[in-house]
Amino acid sequence: MADAAQPVRSGAHHAVLAGFLGWTLDAFDFFIVVFLFDTLARQFGVTRKKSFLTTTATLAMRPVGALVIRPDCGPLRRRKFADG
Repeated sequence: MADAAQPVRSGAHHAVLAGFLGWTLDAFDFFIVVFLFDTLARQFGVTRKKSFLTTTATLAMRPVGALVIRPDCGPLRRRKFADG
């Protein structure tokens, strides 16, 4: 178990900031689409309901994608790339 008094690695702050900024950009992008459902539906010639269903299907499939990709991007694989 790691000691709580250990100093944080110098790159850890950058990794946390990058993760937070990535999440923020992803959330911003998603909410732009949500706020523009009516406009996007008109532009693409589909109903608003189909737009909602497409977004729902996309969000529902994210865990499936994570399960499929997991064997290639698991902790051991990440450690292999981190070590060089």
